[in-house]
Amino acid sequence: MKLCIVSMTGIYPIDMGGPASVAYFLAKELGKLGNEITLFLRAKDQKQLEEIRTNRELQELENIEVVTTKVKYNLLSYLNFPNLFYKTRKVSRAFRKENYDVVHYNSPP
Repeated sequence: MKLCIVSMTGIYPIDMGGPASVAYFLAKELGKLGNEITLFLRAKDQKQLEEIRTNRELQELENIEVVTTKVKYNLLSYLNFPNLFYKTRKVSRAFRKENYDVVHYNSPP
């Protein structure tokens, strides 16, 4: 089964509960069962983006492709609505490129 799990809350690496924990553990366990998983993660800044991309734990997950995007949620981001809309649309377009059996989307916007 092809699954897409979206966690755009920006709290990875996991340091508390919430949507990022749900996304990570769902992907991990469903990947072990042989499902093809695409895990979308949001980074709040360039530093976190690099941490996610070089995270050994994420790289070693079975049957999981990790896709990251950098989006900062703050007042300035919301005032710059065209940029926020563009980034949200960019992530959403990825869903059309692949045929997923299930998309689990538990995050704003």
